[in-house]
Amino acid sequence: MTEQLRNIIKKIERGRKHTQKGMLFKNILWTAIDTDLDIQRMIFKDNGELIVTKDGNASTGTWEYFPDSFTFLINQNDTSELYVEVYLDESVLVLKKDSSASSFLLFSNPINIEHNDILGYLEAKFRSLNNVVVYTLPNGGVLEIVNSNGSIYRDAGRIVTLNGEKLEDGFYIINKSTKLLIKESRIVDVYELAKVGEYKGKVFEVLRPKYSYDQLANGSKVYINGSAASNGNHQLSPSTTIEVKDGKIVSVTKKSLFERLFG
Repeated sequence: MTEQLRNIIKKIERGRKHTQKGMLFKNILWTAIDTDLDIQRMIFKDNGELIVTKDGNASTGTWEYFPDSFTFLINQNDTSELYVEVYLDESVLVLKKDSSASSFLLFSNPINIEHNDILGYLEAKFRSLNNVVVYTLPNGGVLEIVNSNGSIYRDAGRIVTLNGEKLEDGFYIINKSTKLLIKESRIVDVYELAKVGEYKGKVFEVLRPKYSYDQLANGSKVYINGSAASNGNHQLSPSTTIEVKDGKIVSVTKKSLFERLFG
């Protein structure tokens, strides 16, 4: 859970805009889960008293909230710990221990959250609030486009993450025929793998910008029977030959009917 939680927290923190929500967390019988999956029940009472129960055994402590810095001071069992508010609404409270990258307290309101699925709730909330479109890649990775316009073909410049992390520059396969060109974790262009010829048992495909009108533009990547084309000349049809270097088209030669008949 820790790695998935870290990824969600990173996304929430990047887009976080704190609002004064008052004391939404008070007087709720929260189900509290820490990073080690230890489960307790906790109530932040109006008078600053903290009630903690586990397996029916209750203990008390105190709490204090500092709204200007969105921090909680929790005193329990002769120990004082400072937590930073990461997320808060009527259903979920997420606290991160101050100066820690991996110590969290997760609180779910059992009236609103079934089966304590806090991670699922936070994922859905983040995607809804930030117009996130999700693609599951062939390798199982989850690619998210933030503030999407609803179509990858209108999402140039949008931020993209993979499993919650920024992407390295390069091409990313969305489906069998579509790839995204990513630079600095943003969409540069959308490419499609288009069939451009079939000749003598060879199927030729070219990776090109989605709305390119030139099927055989110089610089386009070429694939033959699903593998990158080798260097040299390749005949796509009786009239068309391409020259390939480093897997890309460098020139196109087309023969006229007269040249084919008498050349």
